[in-house]
Amino acid sequence: MPEPRRRQARVRWLGIATCCLAGMAQAHVQPAQEAPQTDDTTLRCKDAGKVVNDYYGFTALFPGSLHAYPDSPIDMTDHGCVVSLDDNAGSDRSIDLFAAYNAALDDTVRQATDERIDGMTHDETIDHVILVSRRGMSLGGLKAERSVIRYREKSTGRPHVSDVVTALRHVVKPSDGFSHTYTVSLTTTEEAYQGDRVTFEAILASWRTIRAEDSP
Repeated sequence: MPEPRRRQARVRWLGIATCCLAGMAQAHVQPAQEAPQTDDTTLRCKDAGKVVNDYYGFTALFPGSLHAYPDSPIDMTDHGCVVSLDDNAGSDRSIDLFAAYNAALDDTVRQATDERIDGMTHDETIDHVILVSRRGMSLGGLKAERSVIRYREKSTGRPHVSDVVTALRHVVKPSDGFSHTYTVSLTTTEEAYQGDRVTFEAILASWRTIRAEDSP
């Protein structure tokens, strides 16, 4: 993308970027909270065993025995759902199905994955960050990249695993590049990873794109 047009695009997405980052932060803590009961976010993840996001345009299936909660607050657009893998209070085992505008203006999924890895490396709440694997794949027909990172939570000393698939999609027209970004993220403890990975793989296999709000 030529530099002048890139600067224009950055201005366009500047207001969106803050919302996207806030949504991702909300997703990190949501599984440890009770599902909202008094606002319309309950309508976002109401279907047992299914996530349908008409705004950003994706759908996925998950085991009906699990519960899904919104990963963005009421005053934000519907960024997706967090599927809790453990109903115990304070559990940090979850799968986040998240979507947002490509506010970072990533040109490739490799660039988006680089930024995720760099972000975890500089996260002051964790240490012993190790990139276990990284490979290309497909997510619902979109070119994607999967990265697995092991790390330790400083507050508890417990080892964890972050397994994330990232994809980009061209939805908004006219546009010089990818307008939407999608992530499916498994966050779990090291000891629970192999079991939770089975559910994660099933969700990845079911993930599909649908018509997004900004589709022409």
